[in-house]
Amino acid sequence: MRRPTTTAKSDFLKVIHIMDTDGVFISDENVVEDHSLRTLQYSLSEIRCKDAALIRSRNKQKVKIWIS
Repeated sequence: MRRPTTTAKSDFLKVIHIMDTDGVFISDENVVEDHSLRTLQYSLSEIRCKDAALIRSRNKQKVKIWIS
């Protein structure tokens, strides 16, 4: 018979939350659609991608998490 696993507050030293902020700080007009691409391409000024609407939506979701 297995004993139930329990976790106590004292089992944790610290909890950190690592966030992927890719795209959070770029404006929608700097997400550029390029149908010839297979993967995202990042530069200092823009994100180039196959589906700009999808990336803009993803970025908006990340912003909601970031500011909550």
